[in-house]
Amino acid sequence: MKDFSVSGLLLCAGQSSRMQGANKLLMRFDSRSVLSHSTSQVLEAGFSEVVAVTGFEADLVEAEILSVLESKAWSHFRVVRNRAFSEGMHSSIRVGLAELSESATFFAVCLADQPLLTAADFAHLISAAREVPTAKIVAPLYAGVRGNPVLISMSLRGEILRNEDSDRGCSYLFDRYPEEVCSVEMPHAGHNLDVDTRELLRDAKEVCDAGLS
Repeated sequence: MKDFSVSGLLLCAGQSSRMQGANKLLMRFDSRSVLSHSTSQVLEAGFSEVVAVTGFEADLVEAEILSVLESKAWSHFRVVRNRAFSEGMHSSIRVGLAELSESATFFAVCLADQPLLTAADFAHLISAAREVPTAKIVAPLYAGVRGNPVLISMSLRGEILRNEDSDRGCSYLFDRYPEEVCSVEMPHAGHNLDVDTRELLRDAKEVCDAGLS
């Protein structure tokens, strides 16, 4: 049996269409940007490698990522650009997935606009996946609500690369493999909060200030 490992796919290509002209990833969250926070947590989570996919305002986003890497000793991190980012999230998943090692057991679809997630949350999901390597999908769950990041078996790589692009990501896999989904209880609801709007970003800051619950 091959060694267990999980690759990380950090999606940073979205157009922030609901943020009223601002790039949500570059907006402030605590003392840093949303992207700086999420990148740091992903780097510390225990992934065997991480590929970040950029697209919208790629130069600005990549500069922000590099500012994080300057303070990290990380040799298994790469950035790739999705030239077709306007086609939706699935196009970014395919671009990033093509760059990941096929020897990994799972890969995690990490959204850069979820600043309430911590390295410990990612590590919790990795640990759960290690216990059920035969699952095809490992997904976080809190109070009966499923969210992201989702860990997907690398055995589905070819199927994903061939699938039509959409803005629904890989949600179709839940319909195709309902019996092979492993739901993992999480300690808080951070996996359900994407800062798509200024109001949601404010909510995330308030939750962070109050302590995750």
